[in-house]
Amino acid sequence: MDYWVRFMNRFPTVEALAKATEDEVLLLWQGLGYYSRARNLHHAAKQIVQLGHFPNTHETISTLKGVGTYTAAAIASIAFNIPVAVVDGNVYRVLARFFGIDTPINSTEGKKQFAALAQSLLPQHEPARYNEAIMDFGALQCLPVKGETSKLNNKTGKANKCNHVSDLAPAFCNSCPLNSQCVAFAQGLVRSLPVKTKLVTPKKRQMSYLYIRYGGDVAIRKRPAGDIWQGLWEPLLFQDEVIEDNKGEKKHSKRAKNSVKQFPSSQLLTYLDLLAEGQLDNPSAPSSPSKRGIQNATSPTIIGNFAFKHVLTHRIIKAQFVVMETVVKPSLPAEYIWVAENSLSHYAIPRLFELFLEKLNEPIKT
Repeated sequence: MDYWVRFMNRFPTVEALAKATEDEVLLLWQGLGYYSRARNLHHAAKQIVQLGHFPNTHETISTLKGVGTYTAAAIASIAFNIPVAVVDGNVYRVLARFFGIDTPINSTEGKKQFAALAQSLLPQHEPARYNEAIMDFGALQCLPVKGETSKLNNKTGKANKCNHVSDLAPAFCNSCPLNSQCVAFAQGLVRSLPVKTKLVTPKKRQMSYLYIRYGGDVAIRKRPAGDIWQGLWEPLLFQDEVIEDNKGEKKHSKRAKNSVKQFPSSQLLTYLDLLAEGQLDNPSAPSSPSKRGIQNATSPTIIGNFAFKHVLTHRIIKAQFVVMETVVKPSLPAEYIWVAENSLSHYAIPRLFELFLEKLNEPIKT
């Protein structure tokens, strides 16, 4: 709710949102995750302003950035009474159980099958009421299965005067007004429907960062398009490797430039020296390790390792941060800029970077 209040106070109208910069939008969104939604919302606001009004047909609503099949159908039917059926998780569950459909709901075939079925059931004269009713029915009555199995009326073998009873039916089936017609209830399939194919195992990713401090400034860059945290700011990324599976992780740990136990490595220390001396043209591709030079008053001070495990929807990130404090201004790749460290709160940053800053700024225990 706090996020909503802040967002609406800053952007009370669609025009205000459309005029904002992406950095302003992402900064207010920071901490919520799913940053593509913020970018899509911002883009959609610009589309609406350019159109001059909110689109009022299913086709034009579907053209708004970030508005998918379900959202377009919900807006069209509920806001404009256009006869388009909604199919969300609740609707999938109700239809799969009531009709006994075992086609995976997250397959291409399943999406088409359920969409066609939902549309065939939709009353053309009251699409909004029907769509809201079936979604509510799934949310309040035909629930996801949780807890223990409830055996229904063992003595009579009946429930709600229904002659078809499954010993595997959840308790909420007792009170369901549709259980006499429900295929899943009659055949003992309530707990196994709807069917969903196994999701892809999240990829594992190793990321190592340099947090470079120089004269009260730190080096950051805006992450490019086409990857996680697009448009958010981060410190200098030294290492970024995707680990496909557990077997790959084992091999990776042997090849890694910086394992958790050996961070910073000799290669990284050499890299830091070259960076501080302005001798590195491409810090994202460090040269092979060499002996670290003789330390002097201008050599950087290294603080760390700070290690984190950060879990996202499709990725598990093992991240490491090392702080480099230097009195000699390092050369940086073109995409990095220097900003005052005390102004970092003005930049939208990933939660991972935020966790590091929280750890870095923790008071020292005595």
